[in-house]
Amino acid sequence: MKNKLLKIFFMSIMLFVLFASGVKADDASCETYTNYYFFSYIADESDVVSGIQNSSDGYVTKKYGTYVSSFPSTETIKSQGRVCMKKGDNVDGTSDDCIETMSLEDFYNYYKKTINDGTYGTLVTSEGETGYSKYTEGNNSYFIHGLWFEVDEDGNISDITKESQRIWIIETNKLVNASMFPSTTNINYTLKSEYVYFEVSRVLEQSGLTGIETFELDDFEEAVLFPTMYKVDYEVCDEVEDVLYKAKINYYYKDTGEYVEFEDGSDNPYTEDNLRTGYENNVVSPDLKNCTPDLASVDIIIEDKDFVANVYYTCKVDEEVTENVKTGSILFYIALIIGVGALGYAIYYYFSNKKSNA
Repeated sequence: MKNKLLKIFFMSIMLFVLFASGVKADDASCETYTNYYFFSYIADESDVVSGIQNSSDGYVTKKYGTYVSSFPSTETIKSQGRVCMKKGDNVDGTSDDCIETMSLEDFYNYYKKTINDGTYGTLVTSEGETGYSKYTEGNNSYFIHGLWFEVDEDGNISDITKESQRIWIIETNKLVNASMFPSTTNINYTLKSEYVYFEVSRVLEQSGLTGIETFELDDFEEAVLFPTMYKVDYEVCDEVEDVLYKAKINYYYKDTGEYVEFEDGSDNPYTEDNLRTGYENNVVSPDLKNCTPDLASVDIIIEDKDFVANVYYTCKVDEEVTENVKTGSILFYIALIIGVGALGYAIYYYFSNKKSNA
């Protein structure tokens, strides 16, 4: 029982603080947008195999850097992370590794849309000018970088490639079949003033080449692909105009329609300004001697417009004056009748007395 009472006590305090502080209306209307960034590395299968076999660790790490042109401001980002790639029943990561899972078919189809239907732009970086493509569908935007380069363990750059490889001319199913999943994929980025530097590191093992079907493209005789994607969810908010309203209560004499002047100095009209939709207040009608308002109080409720109400006072003073006038008239006639009667009797008495004396 004691614990239950304490729980009720603390809940009461929390509710009091909540309502005492008031509820703040939303200042803006926000919508969520998503950016997807493609990072697709291409190599000859023989080079991959050679690199793995020549490594004493049984795997090889490939790290590449590139630049992207557009990135949401940090304060607007709601979530971000790598997108896991799915090939059949195989996924190159877990829910702990990725923010989302996308099939390779979707990956390459959107890659092609970004190249074929997107807009092309240029970006000046520390490594020179490079092109990029952007495709937007609904609230989703897809970005393909141009320039990319290999980065060694010391951060040195080599093998700079100015443009993306022309994989979009290859059938989607062939691209899927030639895709290899690294055993590990890491993505890091650094925000620059005019662009973002991305660094993608992949650990490649011999087992990842199982079932791969290569294709020929330009200088690649046995092309193998390493598809990677990064996703950023962010919000764009439009400031909502702060619409304010007014409330006004007029107090009138019912008989004359004139404004009431309250003896206690109450305002007439009663007004409130800078009110938002949803505001409520109960205003008690001021007291007025010998008068009664038709509304004892007025409930102010703001609903997307100004509030106006009228209160009419009926006063007893007018009735009393009327009754007094009526009573005075009756008394006057009674007095008149009595007076005339007395005068007539006096005259009658005078002449009767005069005859008797004669």
